[in-house]
Amino acid sequence: MTNSTASARRVRLLGAVAAGLLLFAGCGSSAPSVKRVALEVVETLDATPEQRECMRKKVEAYSNDQLETMVPVDDEGNAIEIDFRDPTSIPDATPELQQFVDDLRACIT
Repeated sequence: MTNSTASARRVRLLGAVAAGLLLFAGCGSSAPSVKRVALEVVETLDATPEQRECMRKKVEAYSNDQLETMVPVDDEGNAIEIDFRDPTSIPDATPELQQFVDDLRACIT
């Protein structure tokens, strides 16, 4: 696997977990918890078992409240979509979400 291929794969993996957070942030009480969604997304990733275990531990280190509040929202409380494949959109992420992605990145680098 070339460096550019590995880098693109890492971005896709991280983007999938972050997208899961964004998708379920702010949903009603009948929706699954943001943490549960993040853990489920980790299980679907094309990653090694060791990488998935590392990511599960990273997600588990956060409370559901922390995960919910790290998602950027607009003035009406709707989650702002961030495309982690586009480096220009990453600054739109909250510092907490950026840290979360960095934590996950450590599992696959």
